[in-house]
Amino acid sequence: MAFNSHYYYAIFFFSVLFYVFSIASSQLSSDFYGTSCPKALSTIKSAVASAVAKEHRMGASLLRLHFHDCFVNGCDASVLLDDTSSFTGEKSAGANVNSLRGFDVIDDIKTQLETACPGTVSCADILAVAARDSVVALGGPAWTVGLGRRDSITASKDAATKDIPSPLMDLSGLISAFSNKGFTTQEMVVLSGAHTTGQAKCQFFRDRIYNESSINSDFATSVKSNCPSTDGDSNLSPLDVTTNVLFDNAYFKNLVNKKGLLHSDQQLFSGGSTDSQVTTYSTSSSTFYADFASAMVKMGNLSPLTGNSGQIRTNCHKFSVFVPFLIGLALVDDGIANDIDDQHGEESVTKIEALQHKRDRLVRKNTERKEKIKRLTTELEGLRSNGAEMRKKIDVLRREVAQLHEATKVMKVIASQAMDLEAEVARLQHDTLMKMSAIYQVRYLKGR
Repeated sequence: MAFNSHYYYAIFFFSVLFYVFSIASSQLSSDFYGTSCPKALSTIKSAVASAVAKEHRMGASLLRLHFHDCFVNGCDASVLLDDTSSFTGEKSAGANVNSLRGFDVIDDIKTQLETACPGTVSCADILAVAARDSVVALGGPAWTVGLGRRDSITASKDAATKDIPSPLMDLSGLISAFSNKGFTTQEMVVLSGAHTTGQAKCQFFRDRIYNESSINSDFATSVKSNCPSTDGDSNLSPLDVTTNVLFDNAYFKNLVNKKGLLHSDQQLFSGGSTDSQVTTYSTSSSTFYADFASAMVKMGNLSPLTGNSGQIRTNCHKFSVFVPFLIGLALVDDGIANDIDDQHGEESVTKIEALQHKRDRLVRKNTERKEKIKRLTTELEGLRSNGAEMRKKIDVLRREVAQLHEATKVMKVIASQAMDLEAEVARLQHDTLMKMSAIYQVRYLKGR
């Protein structure tokens, strides 16, 4: 059957229809699923609470999943994607391989939500909410999670390798890594407080406990028992040796006492610019909680896909191929659908995947440009503010210089007067000497 006008109308109609629905919400909102899936949040909370009750470490694992997701191309659940023929995913990156955990918990939540609200709740939103609920389950603070993220259809091992901070980083490297994502140094420090729970492998802290001097000797000795100098790379030790199953401020107390497990941890309290903040958090859990909650809201807002970007995966491990206009064609004219054989269908799917990849890349680039503009604007405002302060200082200096000029003039007058006085004194001395000489001459003549 030859293509007719119905074909073009169908493509146009259903493409526009899909576009309109997909851009209905392009901003994150805490009540995004209020109507479409009202039990979404309670379902996630219940599943997380159950998982953490079975294994406290799972709370840290789910929090880490969200962090590693957002730090690589934004909060888009790309960290959950398995490798495909077209890309090597983030799971294979050094920071993630044989390290990330909690995928089964996310899968369980997704299965429940797909049963209750098919194709509605994104994997990216599940990660964001699960991270918050994990912290709460461990006794930490709560925060409002914006919802409406969509899932990516691609992932990047290279991006994960480049963007995720290393546990071997010095303070300057940590500041730079977080700054590249729009975080301040203060936010970097408070987010590092997530290490108040969780564990690390021996291979990532062996050098610290055997070779660094900025470490409590008793602490180093106790950790060495589970991390030999030449073996046991996968052996685990708690990041917080005091209250590892609680989300509290003990992590910062440990840093003050030189008991940071990772090199990057202890760098936060090593005589640098972040020492005072670590001290503050070590003495005030309320300040730590408030700042951590604020930083996590910012974390969850890192370059989310919204509106018509990305998709809602039905399986968090792989993206779904959705062809809205083919469905439209079948509805308008069954004959058209019959004309599309398997080969053409595969070609269409391939083309659509390519277009989706391209669209998401463009969206990300646009988001990155917006973030860069925002950062530059902030820097410009800072320069302007500094410029105003400099102008004030210059005005003060000018007034001081003017005062010095006036003082110099006065000094010149005083110096001139002093010279006149010196001349007068010299004249008086001369007259006195002449008079004394005359007196001596008279006395001398009389004596003769």
